[in-house]
Amino acid sequence: MSYREDPDLAFLGTLSDAELEPLFGYLVYDGSGEERRERLTQTLTSSDEYKNCPGEHSRYWQRLAEELQCFGGHSLMNLWRGGGVLYAEIVRDVLDKAKVKHEDDESVPVLERRLLESLLIAAVEKMDEQDLKELISSLNLQNCAVTAQAVTAALQLGVRLNSALALQAASLVANTLSRMLLGSGLTLAGNAALSRALGVFAGPLGWALTGLWTAYDLAGPAYRVTLPCVVQIAFMRLKHTTAENPSAN
Repeated sequence: MSYREDPDLAFLGTLSDAELEPLFGYLVYDGSGEERRERLTQTLTSSDEYKNCPGEHSRYWQRLAEELQCFGGHSLMNLWRGGGVLYAEIVRDVLDKAKVKHEDDESVPVLERRLLESLLIAAVEKMDEQDLKELISSLNLQNCAVTAQAVTAALQLGVRLNSALALQAASLVANTLSRMLLGSGLTLAGNAALSRALGVFAGPLGWALTGLWTAYDLAGPAYRVTLPCVVQIAFMRLKHTTAENPSAN
């Protein structure tokens, strides 16, 4: 197998080892803590690139991307085509399995935000009034009524139009998944409000994800890899683009 040149994954080559660590974890490990085991189907840790510089993910980011492409494709088809599928196909497949509406001609960043929206909404629907108040305060959703419907509408609009809020929302989802599946969260850069929101958000999103995996047959090993990988890449892309254009709303 080999990495297929993919414009939607090229930005991974600009990221640090630490930023790529969660993606590496999702690709290589199943479970967390004492139950963590290497995936039987992963080939990353047996590759020469990894063996030559273990932990220096930025030096073999294309190998990470290749592994994701292979998880996203059928094993027999991967052999036939000499590699996996492009990232855009992986994102659309995850959205289809999660029953998230989307258009075939939408760009990858738009598709990623649709997934984030769906996970946010699923969590908000499981929050009580106190949780909603805390989330509104933490994300500074001004003039937002304390109802699930109002918070959902504010988040949908914000994720689509406000890059700063989209990044905060992506941080919540990515952190929750990282804590659930890897046993550790991501760095929130001293953002106390976002840290409080994470405490409120983690439980409801965990319940929503459990239901999603059960209801939409995401319990299979491939989707346990591709879903968190897409969330993590969406978060890193937003972080990357916001850093490049800090004046954006």
